[in-house]
Amino acid sequence: CRYSQNPYLFLRERVNTLHPTDGILPYPSKEYLKDLIDFLLKNRLCIVVKSRQMIVTWTTLSLLVWKAIFDGPGVYLILSRNERSAKELIGRMQFILNHLEKRELLPKIGKNTTEEIWFSEQDSRIISLPATADSPRMHSPRGVIWDELAFTPYQEEIWSALKPGIDSGGFFWGVSTSAGPVGLYIC
Repeated sequence: CRYSQNPYLFLRERVNTLHPTDGILPYPSKEYLKDLIDFLLKNRLCIVVKSRQMIVTWTTLSLLVWKAIFDGPGVYLILSRNERSAKELIGRMQFILNHLEKRELLPKIGKNTTEEIWFSEQDSRIISLPATADSPRMHSPRGVIWDELAFTPYQEEIWSALKPGIDSGGFFWGVSTSAGPVGLYIC
């Protein structure tokens, strides 16, 4: 499948997003998004400072769907500032899957809840967790997206729990709007 080697093409041709006022839209063709995808896939440790409506969170979640489908088995974590936000992010991923163009690309889903999506044939799990001090502790993630990193509590404790998995080859994408000049970033 040509999408297994080209994540940008997968996003451009198959992924839809949900705009707050304009509804369902195809993933946009923007040069900065292509550059962002290239940057994320070439660098294991990334922090992206963003502003709203740039499609950065949609991009990272769509890339995580691509990785879970095409990049081999593993556990992928999504962290966000609270339980409500964590459920909203997994909801976005479910939206992506439910609106995926060319449904035959969608592998068998063994579990699909407000906390986890498991692609059973690939043995890839995406787990969305609130950013609590011990939420990632029992996992050895292949990759982590930490959404709104600058606004989550327990940054040092969470980073300590994630670091062994990241050090063993996992990727880390921290994505956040700015918390101002005194915002804390752990990396």
